[in-house]
Amino acid sequence: LLARFANVDEVTLGTPVAGRPGAQFDRVIGPFVNTIALRQTVDRTQAFPELLKQVRRRVLEGFQHQGLAFDELVTDLGFAKDPGRSPLYDVMLGYTTADDLALSLSDEGGSDSLGRPLRLPQRYSKVDLTFHIEKDRDGSLRLDLEYATSVFMDATARVLCDAWHMLATAIPRQSSCPMAEFALQSAADQRLLLEQVNATARPYPKHSSLVEEFLKVVQSSPDAMAVHAGDVQLSYAELDARSW
Repeated sequence: LLARFANVDEVTLGTPVAGRPGAQFDRVIGPFVNTIALRQTVDRTQAFPELLKQVRRRVLEGFQHQGLAFDELVTDLGFAKDPGRSPLYDVMLGYTTADDLALSLSDEGGSDSLGRPLRLPQRYSKVDLTFHIEKDRDGSLRLDLEYATSVFMDATARVLCDAWHMLATAIPRQSSCPMAEFALQSAADQRLLLEQVNATARPYPKHSSLVEEFLKVVQSSPDAMAVHAGDVQLSYAELDARSW
């Protein structure tokens, strides 16, 4: 999904790990959560099973280094620390199952209580994008997408979610297809982009030049904005003055 949207052949994701590499930590109270960065080359001519094998190998290799603290890794690599950005990745991926979220408590009388997770709204996004995928007991997958509003618009986030849903639906049915051939847009959205949005044909005066039409606008609306680039704005009159 990210390789297709960004048109790149390599993707780096951050993912949280338990940080408990051995059984000796199972009964130790306290947070051991760490983050590892997983870099994966994506060949879009491959079928999904081939890519899945490569990703699985890379994830297992990454988990072998989960004992290395993320802050220590950043320091050793010499990255400048910026509180507004992650130095190694801009996208995080989290995965949980329904069993991971279940919490069972027993009191002294032998009564059991079952806890349930609460979804608390987040005011800030830790990175540009966070994909959190939850697998329910019936095997269905749920995607929660957290995104930085300073980077992505709500419409863009919805497009990403729709594309993920299309891939998650199509891949099990056509797993032998090259990854590049899977559609990321519905037929209706494709028609919207290819036909409606690009339907920009307009009538124009065939016996008048572009310069003549520009001068007509200069005369009729000299103070209207003609150019806006960064902090620079030019009206039609100012642009006309610079063109001579």
